[in-house]
Amino acid sequence: MIDRLPDKQKQALLLHDWQELSYVESADIMGIGLSHYKVLLFRARQTLKLLQKGAYDV
Repeated sequence: MIDRLPDKQKQALLLHDWQELSYVESADIMGIGLSHYKVLLFRARQTLKLLQKGAYDV
């Protein structure tokens, strides 16, 4: 299901949840601000929940 996420959301999710980097480290790697990073991570998690329920088609 992660492969179905938009690229930036996928990268945000993998950096924090799988690579266990901090929000600040992840945002720096992506070259974006911390608040933008947090939005991407939130949206990625929400999209995954919807995909799991079968209610969202990316």
